[in-house]
Amino acid sequence: MAGETPNLHLSFFPNNIMPDFIPLSFASYDWQRPDINPEQVCAPPYDVLSPEQRAQLAAGNPYNLVHVDLPTSYAHAGHILTQWRAQRVLKKADHPLFAALASRYTLDGREYLRWGFMGGLGLADWGQDGVYPHEQTYPKAKTDRLELMRATSAQLSPIFGVFDFAGGELQAVCDELAQHPPLVLLPVDGVEHRLWVVTARHAGLITKILRNVNVYIADGHHRYETALSYAQEQGRPGPWDHVFACLCNISSPGLKILPYHRLVTSPAPHPWPNILQRAAQWFTIREVESIDTLQQDDTPSSCLLQLPGVLRLLTLKNTHIGQCDPLFRDIGAYILDTFFFRQAMGLTDTDLAGGEHLAYTPFEDHAAEKVNQGLAQAALLLKPVNMAILRRVSESGRLMPRKSTFFHPKIPGGLLFHLLD
Repeated sequence: MAGETPNLHLSFFPNNIMPDFIPLSFASYDWQRPDINPEQVCAPPYDVLSPEQRAQLAAGNPYNLVHVDLPTSYAHAGHILTQWRAQRVLKKADHPLFAALASRYTLDGREYLRWGFMGGLGLADWGQDGVYPHEQTYPKAKTDRLELMRATSAQLSPIFGVFDFAGGELQAVCDELAQHPPLVLLPVDGVEHRLWVVTARHAGLITKILRNVNVYIADGHHRYETALSYAQEQGRPGPWDHVFACLCNISSPGLKILPYHRLVTSPAPHPWPNILQRAAQWFTIREVESIDTLQQDDTPSSCLLQLPGVLRLLTLKNTHIGQCDPLFRDIGAYILDTFFFRQAMGLTDTDLAGGEHLAYTPFEDHAAEKVNQGLAQAALLLKPVNMAILRRVSESGRLMPRKSTFFHPKIPGGLLFHLLD
């Protein structure tokens, strides 16, 4: 098909085998130590940290997660984690358990609360055992995480998955936990995270319910594939057969998908008048006054091109919608990849995957700031992908372009660890 983005198909079809979600013998920081403070040792996911942020966190506390999750070398990460265990900075639970994470935050003036359960998700090839991806991955990122897992023998942060369960039993568990003080309270970046250990009498219920649902990976595709590769290397059963995961019910009102806006960061300047002239073959282009125009537009895949001092709304022409795979025509990232970046700008697969030409942010104000400061040539603002489209793509065996979705808020690392030895 003319408009199809390459490498979007996986060889699987939905089956009747469901996920295996079990309690894990987690390790955690010793929260009773005076030198261990959640705000000083926990960290955002490694892939959203800038070098400056990483350096600031590392300098702030010798036990901050970035020392092992974003290390100066893989060997050094392994050495540090071994030291932490020997010094009882980390301690391991006496028995397998589930944990529950509540994340309270404000978005667009409204307050939300999202609940998730932390445990071990059984590993299998994509589409087997009811676990589905939705985005393409980067080989370089998988290699990095695999080398780190080999060096540390640990899964340092959870992947994030979603499932659909209409009953109220799981929310009842959450409501009961909320009546008690949390094990960990972590306020960070405008989000209040609270962590509880789930009581043993509820563990069986969680396992039973999650054995009867599909799981869609929201964040952590690279870490899932890395964990699977690591397990295959071991060649025998062990704790590596499950990946550390936090699973959230789709019905949770606090589950939000934000768009991943594109920033053009190519080192050489692009000829934007020529690019716009070529883009006009595929898009209807009109200047607009406000970023709000994007959300007011009725076309799900429309995007807003921001160049210094000017905004333009780009909408794919009806004559080209037929070139699109019907599964993807409402996904702005797919439309941009297929028609704007590849056709109008002439970027290649290597350009799109290499990290030199594009950067990503879920926040419109951050994108505008980068363009206004001259740190990006342009920004392309997108609309969010809704959950129904994500499920449909996942279960089809197809994959969206990389960085199509941003699940908010991100789960901080450092609350728990899954040690593999």
